[in-house]
Amino acid sequence: MSELIARAGRLPEAPPSQETEVGTAADMLEEDGERYVSTSSKRRLSARFEEIGSFGKYADVLYPGAIVQGKELQQGRLTPIEGRKKEIVLTLDNGTSMQVGSPTKASVNDAIQRLAVDSKPSAAQMVYQYSVIHSKESAFMKLGLNVDWLVGNIGNEFTEERSTKRSSVLLYLKQVYFTVSSDKPGFDSSVPVADLQPFIGEGNPPCYISTVSYGRIFLIKVTATTSSEKLENTLKAGYRMVSGQVEFTNLDENTTYSFQALVFGGSAQGAAKAITLQSIGEVNALIRREAQYSPTNPGMPISYTLRHLYDLSPVLLGQSVEYSIPKWEMDPNVRQNFDITFSSLEIGKDCDFGTAGDGDFYYRFEVFDRKGNRLGSPVERRWNDYVQGGDGEAIPINKTISFSIPRVHGESFRIMGYVRDNDSDDDSTDYQSMGAINLTMAYPWEGGDYNRPLYYSLDGSSSCNGKVYFLISTKR
Repeated sequence: MSELIARAGRLPEAPPSQETEVGTAADMLEEDGERYVSTSSKRRLSARFEEIGSFGKYADVLYPGAIVQGKELQQGRLTPIEGRKKEIVLTLDNGTSMQVGSPTKASVNDAIQRLAVDSKPSAAQMVYQYSVIHSKESAFMKLGLNVDWLVGNIGNEFTEERSTKRSSVLLYLKQVYFTVSSDKPGFDSSVPVADLQPFIGEGNPPCYISTVSYGRIFLIKVTATTSSEKLENTLKAGYRMVSGQVEFTNLDENTTYSFQALVFGGSAQGAAKAITLQSIGEVNALIRREAQYSPTNPGMPISYTLRHLYDLSPVLLGQSVEYSIPKWEMDPNVRQNFDITFSSLEIGKDCDFGTAGDGDFYYRFEVFDRKGNRLGSPVERRWNDYVQGGDGEAIPINKTISFSIPRVHGESFRIMGYVRDNDSDDDSTDYQSMGAINLTMAYPWEGGDYNRPLYYSLDGSSSCNGKVYFLISTKR
């Protein structure tokens, strides 16, 4: 039997955890009728797990001293190797120990319960970590966890927010009540080697669960209507430790939050369950409940370590994932189309005193982008092609400037122009100014200034004034 175990050897050791850049990632997002694009660095995160988190998966196999197949461990599966086992010694982290003959899950759990009741362990201070959720897999890995260890579809509760307006952070809170270790287990001499050969061999070395920690775990996804950096800073500032318990305070009142929690241990009675919380107060209350070990609140197996049966060396599993951190910007290739139609010039005072007759008007209207480049063709009537009008009259224009500019934050356009009264048929510099237009329209191009008639008042003087009527039409 020892020869069979020796030939099976050990599993490859995962390299130390590291993170590297491996290229660029391009992405696109449609949100609230707008298109956003992102070009960011692609990252490869490799993690080595010296301790494996447990959320109730394979609970029927998980106990100190259990012997399992090595080839299944990388997939997060605990597959037992059946057969009568030798006696083992269980030791609590306070040094209390107990022998268990012919160990099974039932007999080991009974021994652990007696050890815990007799030694009255005191729960340790809660450990708190967090990770921004850029991808579900990378967020868990940065906390030393593998999302595949979660039971069923619970992991779907912790997916990233593909949004320019919302972000999420994953909080991981772990409280160990006590840890139990097992010395080296083995198969009883009555077990035939032939019965073990299908389950032990090259690439499938026998491993055993060396330690199991009992307590409770909280995974809390905090989603907020803010950037990941601001959310991260808010949670940092609001975190505090009160009597050994984590508590969060001082969240931004102007931000909307939602909380999705996964609870395992404590009063969960062995079942990992998802809970929707309405406020940070409910989060704090959830954490405070079942905070101490008692016979009625014994905790659940929340993490374990593995060793090779061959030489007692630790089993170091690994996982790699690629992810990116999007930097969303509005797509500059998506453009907003405009038609600005100048409909008429309404004359208040015609710029000619007394009975001098009607005014002789000419004008020019044009549009510029934020860099000063002209957009479209000007609407104009030149000085030597004036049109006449008197007080209170409306002079029709009915000409349009059409153009398009990128539909992105920071973009704008400026409507500029003038109306003048010509005072000489042979001198373009001899005129009276009714006034000038200088109007800037900035993104977002929505609301009351679009797709309805507008006017701009021209207040050159008490004897020379009027209004220009126009319509800014938006088209996608």
